Amino acid sequence: MRELLKVIIFHYLLQGLAGDQLNIPHTNHLDEDFSKDGCLSYCLSEVKPIVIGLNQLKERDAINKLNEKIHNLENELEMYKLQLTHKENQVKARDSLLNEKDESIKAKNELLVAKDEQFQDYRAQIEEKNLELLKYKLQDIPHSSLYADGIHRMKVGNLPAFQVSYLSSSPDWIVIQRRIDGSVDFDRDWLDYKNGFGDIEGNFFIGLEKLHLLTQSRPHELYIQLRDVKGTAKYARYDDFHVSSENDNYKLNSIGKFSGTAGDSLVDHVGDMFTTRDQDHDTARFNCAKNKRGGWWYHDCLHSNLNAEYHDEGYDPNRDGISWGSWSGDWNYTISLTFTQMMIRPSLK
Repeated sequence: MRELLKVIIFHYLLQGLAGDQLNIPHTNHLDEDFSKDGCLSYCLSEVKPIVIGLNQLKERDAINKLNEKIHNLENELEMYKLQLTHKENQVKARDSLLNEKDESIKAKNELLVAKDEQFQDYRAQIEEKNLELLKYKLQDIPHSSLYADGIHRMKVGNLPAFQVSYLSSSPDWIVIQRRIDGSVDFDRDWLDYKNGFGDIEGNFFIGLEKLHLLTQSRPHELYIQLRDVKGTAKYARYDDFHVSSENDNYKLNSIGKFSGTAGDSLVDHVGDMFTTRDQDHDTARFNCAKNKRGGWWYHDCLHSNLNAEYHDEGYDPNRDGISWGSWSGDWNYTISLTFTQMMIRPSLK
């Protein structure tokens, strides 16, 4: 009978009526307080060890499951560690690649800097050679070559083709004005100075309109040769000669930087409009061109005038001759030069 009762109770316990369902107290309650379906103290004494054993089995099972979860978590953690290590290796590889690229960029930058320095050195050498070439081309022209010995035709703007005089030794320089004697009168009206006049192989003026069109097309240099009655020759050179249009009365817009041996007697005329005996654009109370007997860029009145009256003796006590104030260093306007030649060419800038 006892064994049958154990089997029956065990059967129910296996059906889930264990521990928590039987509500077996784990305190010091009297055994008599426990009853289930008529189970008396005897039943309790027989069943209680079984229930306790089952509870222990259940706790061990829970512990086993917990251990399994811990094991699984440890495996997952190990997998994450492996993945993290793999990611770290990838990052290290990328960092290494970036470092290599940085080194490559640094090397290329250093190469570029070296190339730039080399380029600057080459450019400095080229500029030095250009200066040497410029000095060679713009050195004083020998006295034996003072007179232009070549003539060719050129076309500028809407003007008909016209003849220009040039030096065969340096054909890029064309003559725009020349005085060699008093055979051609330079005391002329506006229209003559606009269109040009004289003998292209001797005394002549190229014309203001041609000067304007030539110098507006591109920057030009101006080279002025001067000689006095004693045969002393000097020159003045300017690197940016530009003449405005007739709308601006052929104003001397710019001359640029000066160099030469004759001194600078043109700089004070920059900004002055051209004046002739019949068109007064100077700032004096009288017409400077009429007074000085030649058209020029007068103000009040002049520091230079290469179109004034010619004096064979190279001297004019009235100070109205061909003048370049700085010629003698003391601004002696009684000196009247006996040779002038103004030439221009496209600038080398």
